[in-house]
Amino acid sequence: MDDANRSPNSPVQQTLFGGTPHILAVALLAVAIAAVGGGVAAAKSPVKPRPGAYSGDVGAFTLSFKVSPNGEKLTGLRTDFQGTVNCGPPDDEPLFFDFPTLVIASGRFDGETVMNNSGINPRYTLKGEFNTPTHAGGTINVFFTYPHNALPPCNETDEFSAMRRD
Repeated sequence: MDDANRSPNSPVQQTLFGGTPHILAVALLAVAIAAVGGGVAAAKSPVKPRPGAYSGDVGAFTLSFKVSPNGEKLTGLRTDFQGTVNCGPPDDEPLFFDFPTLVIASGRFDGETVMNNSGINPRYTLKGEFNTPTHAGGTINVFFTYPHNALPPCNETDEFSAMRRD
């Protein structure tokens, strides 16, 4: 079918603003709505944390740390997080686990620590980020095996949240 014989209601024949077909206009409108509505991923700018003391929770357990005056290091990270869902009941007197100093880069940090004198040598790993200058969140994981494989290995992850307290 040539252009002269097309129906006046054909999308090809309908025009908008001096000749632009309606289909093109609708497609451009859909792309614009998707971009504004989050359909197109935008780069998230990094958050620089405020210096000071932070504390929060990991489920029923605690977590605390400090951010250095220049906002580039996380120090004194300590938690009593235990794997209790997959790994048995919590200790009556929970131990605290200390992490080494972690670097904060583009608002993100990660690290690990191992307690080598407990018989089970739990390995803790942590990944987090500051989503505001005074709030950090992320995940913490504990993994260990029991001596002589007496029980299945423990591998448990939970989310943490911490707020600036001073």
